[in-house]
Amino acid sequence: MRSPVLLGIALALLLVGIGCMWWYMGQKPIEAPTQATTTRALPRDSGATIVLTTKTGKVVTVPDFTYGHPSVEVEDTGVTYVYVTQDDSLTELDPVYGIVYGSDSSIVMGLFAEPLADARLRAEAKLKELLPIPEPILCEMNIVVNAADTINPVHVGRNLGLSFCAGATAL
Repeated sequence: MRSPVLLGIALALLLVGIGCMWWYMGQKPIEAPTQATTTRALPRDSGATIVLTTKTGKVVTVPDFTYGHPSVEVEDTGVTYVYVTQDDSLTELDPVYGIVYGSDSSIVMGLFAEPLADARLRAEAKLKELLPIPEPILCEMNIVVNAADTINPVHVGRNLGLSFCAGATAL
């Protein structure tokens, strides 16, 4: 019962963030980047880790990928959400997707551009960089992939899933 509530909160936070971002992006045209976006290196060599739990209860330890990213704690739940695709100045690091990590081991990936299949692949590549674990284990994680309603209203409210997992929506 607690997981759907937390997932709903994470989704609501992501949708608010998406709405703010789309309002901001509507203020000026954005061109697709011609080169890979670079960010300061995460302190992977520091030895800091994060412990995640899969939907089946399996424990997975990954390097701490939350360093240098803004976060918010939801007081009612005690869950902290980290916007891992934004930097400390709240600049979106990639206009095509966004990823939010919840300290309850939830992850929400928002797709902000068509074609959705390409946006999902870019988001998945970043996710694999953040969580260097095999795809079958990623498929066991509590990950929701959704599309912004202003981009593709057909997929609003649907978990599109990771492209390499069983049950993913073909895009």
